[in-house]
Amino acid sequence: MNAVASKLSGAANKATTTAEGKPVTWHVDDAPWIPLTGLFINRSGYKTVTDAAYTGNAYSIELTSVGAGGSSPMHVEPHAHLFYVLSGHGEVTVGEEVTEVRAGSVSPISAGIPHSFRNLGDDALEMLVVYHPPRVRKPVTGEQQDAEPAGESASVEPIATHEAQTEPPTDYDVELRRSGRTLAVKSSESLLQTLLDAGVDVSYGCMQGMCGECKTRVLEGEPDHRDSVLTPEEQASGEVMTICVSGCKSGKLVLDL
Repeated sequence: MNAVASKLSGAANKATTTAEGKPVTWHVDDAPWIPLTGLFINRSGYKTVTDAAYTGNAYSIELTSVGAGGSSPMHVEPHAHLFYVLSGHGEVTVGEEVTEVRAGSVSPISAGIPHSFRNLGDDALEMLVVYHPPRVRKPVTGEQQDAEPAGESASVEPIATHEAQTEPPTDYDVELRRSGRTLAVKSSESLLQTLLDAGVDVSYGCMQGMCGECKTRVLEGEPDHRDSVLTPEEQASGEVMTICVSGCKSGKLVLDL
């Protein structure tokens, strides 16, 4: 082999693997589904398609699957992002615009704009979601990955598995110890929204359980942790919670507010 051919062969070999030694081209079925738990989003999972390392921290892409009956409440995110529907039948709300979506529908959403989505069909609603800047999620454990089977049934099977592990939110009361107030929190609303509607001055940021800005001391009761920012030790202690996405398992919470 001459010098030119050898050089071309070496370049070709480098082009077929990433810096980590992984193949450049791969199949999405080879990646595990990861439960999507924030914001009380039911029956959902995601897979990372392209991460920030590959795009030079410009954007990231995820494949999101929302099972029959799955939805999210209205919320805002610090990322600009775009939904591109691959399959299924759903509804996307952006601001005051409510639109039915099917394969080929595109929904660009600016950072800070209230939005929601829900599955209107019997089959999974699958979307590519592009985030700019890239979305960085908390690393998942092997147990979380193993709970989500890959393959053709991945958009359905993870739903039943995940729901068996996480109970749907319920109504409960929250006592604000310092102010002496008690508020009723509906299952359809977040604790943060209930506090804001009642005129309680609290700090918050991403409203996704990712930034930790709304971490609040818990004096009594058992929080229902649905965030991705607290450490396992913090969650197990029951002494702190993120009030933007987490709820209550014990019927009543007493907070240091």
